[in-house]
Amino acid sequence: MIRRVALTVLAFVVLAGLAAGVSLIAPERRPASAAVELPRTSSVTCGVAGEVFAVADSAFTSRALTGEAGPKGTSPFGAPIDGPTVLTTDGRAAAGVLTPDDARTFLPCAAPSSSGVLLVPDPAERELLLINPDAGEAIVDLTLLGPNGEVTAVGARGIALGPGASRRVALSVLAPEGPVGVAVEASVGRVSALAVALEGRGTRLAVPAAPAVEAVIAGIPGGVSSPKLLISNPGVDRVTVTVAALGETGSYEPASAAGHTVAPLSTIELDLADDLGGEPSALRITADGEVAAAVVLDTLEGPPTTLTGGAESTELAGYGPPGGELQLSNPGAADVTARLIGATVRDVTVPAGATVGVKVAQTDRAAVAVEASGPLVGALVSPGEKGIAVAPLGIIGTTENDGALSVVDPNLR
Repeated sequence: MIRRVALTVLAFVVLAGLAAGVSLIAPERRPASAAVELPRTSSVTCGVAGEVFAVADSAFTSRALTGEAGPKGTSPFGAPIDGPTVLTTDGRAAAGVLTPDDARTFLPCAAPSSSGVLLVPDPAERELLLINPDAGEAIVDLTLLGPNGEVTAVGARGIALGPGASRRVALSVLAPEGPVGVAVEASVGRVSALAVALEGRGTRLAVPAAPAVEAVIAGIPGGVSSPKLLISNPGVDRVTVTVAALGETGSYEPASAAGHTVAPLSTIELDLADDLGGEPSALRITADGEVAAAVVLDTLEGPPTTLTGGAESTELAGYGPPGGELQLSNPGAADVTARLIGATVRDVTVPAGATVGVKVAQTDRAAVAVEASGPLVGALVSPGEKGIAVAPLGIIGTTENDGALSVVDPNLR
């Protein structure tokens, strides 16, 4: 008994000694976590051959879909390309392609996306060009939003594109009757999508519009007759649409666009006839559900031009062909003062709900930056004998929301 008690006491003494020894060991210092800023490079895909016009806060590099290096240079950047090309820069860029003089139009370059809606008035003369600029596979589903609802078509689902591949899909087979909205959704990866003309049918180009409850389509030039407004509803509920024109004298509702609704999974076409009075204008489209919208100009010399909603910001930039004007539209309720920085620096006032046109370089390419007291939407509009080029202004560079700080914890394995 006495021996058992002695052993127990001895065990407690040993444990106490071990605890005291451990407490004297200095702990290893935990390595400090490191804050690392994530890369803010961005890429846009220019889908057709022509001359690139691009502007950003940094230099550009380019490559073909095959990975072959292409032209590079500082901003503002211009270079010829002979097919789909990926432009890369730090931060965001505003870029587009001017097609050759015999069929002059301007096609914006866009970042690859997992969704968007192409609005097409004449699907019998068009095909869809899908481009996968990434290093992984992409799988695409198409939903066809026709004048009488969804158009069911064989071959519209599960379209696979390998890395760096492109594929054409005949809209004339999928949806022969227009107008039609083509909702493009990538279930795997991302794609750049555009509508192009069938071979031998001239130049007919369009880029996707992003569905939204409000969009402002700028850059409708003066002197245009009968522009057409296309609106697609990719949702399952009927939506009511309100259209306001932002003209030289202020905002008003075009008579042809008053009182319209769009059925689910449908597309409507509104002929605005002479409602815009031949003034430089923009259209503000609002709805009680998300819709995609585009304006088609097809009464000018040259190929038809399709315009979609532009960036709305207090800081904008653009780069386009010579010989036109800068159009700035103010969708807000208060006048906006804007400083235009280009070949010269000048200040202009854009009244609430109005559009103002300012002449730009007539012989040289036009690069312009806009710093405004309130949000504006704009475009560089350059008419020619064989078509018109409308280069939308965009947001360039980086903002606080474009990147984030990532914490690297060295203790994680």
